[in-house]
Amino acid sequence: MSNNGHFTVPGKLFLAGEYAVTKVGNPALIAAVQKGLHITIVAQDNYSQIDSDTIPNPLVFDINQAIQASNSSWCYVAATLRLVLAYCKRAGLTAPWPNFKLTIKSDMVLDGQKLGLGSSAAITVGIVRALNCFFKLDLPLLTQFKLAALAHLQVQGNGSLGDVAAITYGGVIAYQRPQITTIMPAQDIDLVDQPWPDLKITPLIWPTNWQLLLGATGQAADTKKALEKNRLMASFYQDSQAIMERLLHAVQAGDYTGLRHSLNANQDLLISNLPPAYLTPKLHIFLASLEQQTCAGKISGAGFGDNGFAILNRLEQKQDLESVWQAAGIQCQLLTIAPTRTV
Repeated sequence: MSNNGHFTVPGKLFLAGEYAVTKVGNPALIAAVQKGLHITIVAQDNYSQIDSDTIPNPLVFDINQAIQASNSSWCYVAATLRLVLAYCKRAGLTAPWPNFKLTIKSDMVLDGQKLGLGSSAAITVGIVRALNCFFKLDLPLLTQFKLAALAHLQVQGNGSLGDVAAITYGGVIAYQRPQITTIMPAQDIDLVDQPWPDLKITPLIWPTNWQLLLGATGQAADTKKALEKNRLMASFYQDSQAIMERLLHAVQAGDYTGLRHSLNANQDLLISNLPPAYLTPKLHIFLASLEQQTCAGKISGAGFGDNGFAILNRLEQKQDLESVWQAAGIQCQLLTIAPTRTV
């Protein structure tokens, strides 16, 4: 017995604490945003098929046989399918299982430009949600997160997994990564039901009058190799932790001035510790516009120059920022915080 379903999987936006969050015990602030994936799953006879509007050829397979993805574009999907099915077997759900057709449509683009909102993490979360719905598994959110996180870790090999957590839980979260060495190898399905040391996922209440405005520069700066050669100093993590404590307090108190000061401090810390290529020409303009408008915001995440964001608390801020950004070739997009999930 199966259950057809249709739902939306959000994207993610790192607001603060990036880079530092890769070290255990350092929090990050991450938002789930309603710019993501639309997924439909329905029963189908004889074989299963997954279609995506971003991948030319479908993934076709029999769910009761070994799942292989000859096209590397399907690697996140295939890894997630194998993990969830292994977990089903472990939980006593016996084959044969019904085949299905799953369709994925993405709106994580703006004028044909990829927005860097965590599409690979959204894929793993979306596949877990789809199978949870289709097979009526009733998996708790934490279990859904762990399955998606292990699949993501299998393919990517590293990362804080904060994007997976934000997309799984929705809303805005404070996040601290688990000790990765304790959840390896990621193929070990027994890890799903074991405690993950140091993992913390805390949903926060986001003030309703704070709006997110994304500034997409389309001007990525590849500083990953430079960053690997120049490892961050211990003081970076300590300073980030202190800033994040003030920032999380400001969010919980609805203190916009405190939010702005804390984001500025986090931005200054990143600029002083990351390679110079972190600040692209467009991001120089972006940061200057925030200062001119006395607006909270910063560069977002570890995309090395893809996005910045502003948090608006006055209507006139949007118009003033947009005029500067558009003149500089920075795409603007209002983002809505995705609802917090409870199931």
